[in-house]
Amino acid sequence: MGSFSTLINTITIGASFMIGLLFLSAHFKNKKGNIFLGLFLWSLSYMQLTEIEGDNFLSKLETTFEVVLFILVFLFLYLIKTVNKPFKKWYWLLFVPGILMNILLLFGNYDKENNEMEVFKIFYVFNLALVIYVFKILKDHKKKVNNYYSNIEQKTLTWLKSLIYFILLLHATFILENLIPINNSIPSIIIFAMVYWIGYNGFSQPEILNDVVDITKDKVKEIKQEDTLVESQKEYDYLKETIQEKRLYAKQNITLRDLALSLEMKENRISTLIKLHSKTTFYHFINHFRVEEFKKSMKSTKSKQLSVFGLAQEVGFSSKSTFYSAFKAVEGMTPKQYEQTLKEFD
Repeated sequence: MGSFSTLINTITIGASFMIGLLFLSAHFKNKKGNIFLGLFLWSLSYMQLTEIEGDNFLSKLETTFEVVLFILVFLFLYLIKTVNKPFKKWYWLLFVPGILMNILLLFGNYDKENNEMEVFKIFYVFNLALVIYVFKILKDHKKKVNNYYSNIEQKTLTWLKSLIYFILLLHATFILENLIPINNSIPSIIIFAMVYWIGYNGFSQPEILNDVVDITKDKVKEIKQEDTLVESQKEYDYLKETIQEKRLYAKQNITLRDLALSLEMKENRISTLIKLHSKTTFYHFINHFRVEEFKKSMKSTKSKQLSVFGLAQEVGFSSKSTFYSAFKAVEGMTPKQYEQTLKEFD
């Protein structure tokens, strides 16, 4: 298995270095965040470089610097930049635990093989706290995105959540290695998968503008206190009727701001009305109109002229994934299944 691990590590080293270099040097959609994603990949490359067997210089690297102490921090900073949250100065302090532990491992007269686990207990607690914070940011971000965009593809960062699970799995294998004998190629395979997962998703990930309206429970309570439900219901009915009459939902990638400008209403007001009366988000609210219009199109002569997705684009959907997920959420079946039911009734 040693030769297999060496092969996987060698491929990972080359791939992570080159992909990281591209993130650091090329002008992609998320340039600010990609700096930290590139450093994250280079950290993985360094980690695997120290795992190559049979080279004295490389084996010394592992005892000189533990880069694994920083990989989650790089990923956290990538997340902050990608969702365009304010970059606070204290974030730089997240590197301090890793720096201190590297100093301790270098100058603390620790036997790496016997005492590494004791030193790393603090590191694992720190990482756990950071992971919890990352998941909170991702959860809050998803709520905001759903309240602002009608197309959330490449905006919810689900691939980044999957990457966090990869990292947790990697740390779990590191812990198990110190407790029970396990196949030493498993961490290499996990890192290999991480690198190619980033390569597949990272290049297409744009920076997400921080203009998303945050509708809290307090704002919903305010409308209940300031207005009667009857008055707000009238406003909500006007909102729906105008969207329907002007076919505002048919504009691809329409956002809450676009709708507010068209209706000459405040974004907060629209989002609060939607949440109060439809018990849903802007994303589901707009896509419900699109699904209903799509169903009408399927029963018209247009269905013979355009494909299923062509009809979906006509009503405002810009991606197949958004269309299929929105349709299934409303109808409980896929568009193809719906098409089949129509044929059965004919």
